[in-house]
Amino acid sequence: MDFITFENVEREYHVGNNVIKAVDGVSFELEQGSFNVILGQSGAGKTTLLNLIGGMDSPTGGRISVNGQKISDMSEYELTEYRRTQIGFVFQFYNLVPNLTALENVQLAEEICADPLDAREILRRVGLEDRMDNFPSQLSGGEQQRVSIARALAKNPQIVLCDEPTGALDSETGRRVLRLIRDAASELGKTVIIVTHNAPIAEMAQTVLHMRDGKIAGTESHDHPKDVEEIVW
Repeated sequence: MDFITFENVEREYHVGNNVIKAVDGVSFELEQGSFNVILGQSGAGKTTLLNLIGGMDSPTGGRISVNGQKISDMSEYELTEYRRTQIGFVFQFYNLVPNLTALENVQLAEEICADPLDAREILRRVGLEDRMDNFPSQLSGGEQQRVSIARALAKNPQIVLCDEPTGALDSETGRRVLRLIRDAASELGKTVIIVTHNAPIAEMAQTVLHMRDGKIAGTESHDHPKDVEEIVW
């Protein structure tokens, strides 16, 4: 059953007298609990697409539905509730609060969500049971990204959105982070969407959306996605 549906979605921006179509007539469907990649070069429109799924931006045309909800018609208040309760975000540069410990960063989810997961258990799940009381400055880049993943999962969202989650990491640390996202999301039944320009990462996805110039240039499905350890970049 389709969980996320885009129907002829557009997102235009006006810059002076020019109209820029960041997303141009995009249509696709993604299944619940699936692991997906949006692949494209810088400027292809993939981050705008991610923002539309996450309710951080609204379309100027077309329809977006998530789990039967037409989010393209939501008010600002409804979008705020949608982002708070249904979306977990993982970014390239972690966005941790520097004066809070790893545990406290993850516990932020408990303050904004109705049904959060246990912060200590999620940190154990991502292998940081011995680093809970450390501040971000005391953690490596890979460890900080794992805290970011734990924070996203602790919200107990339906969808986990990842914008270039390995972009600031070396290849081996990047593989560990991708493995954590895949395994944790699979065990918890989350739908994952990763935005990246890194083509090999797409080989581990069930569905790949290729973006170019704001359009879906192609879609591919993998019945047997590669394991993270097989990916080389």
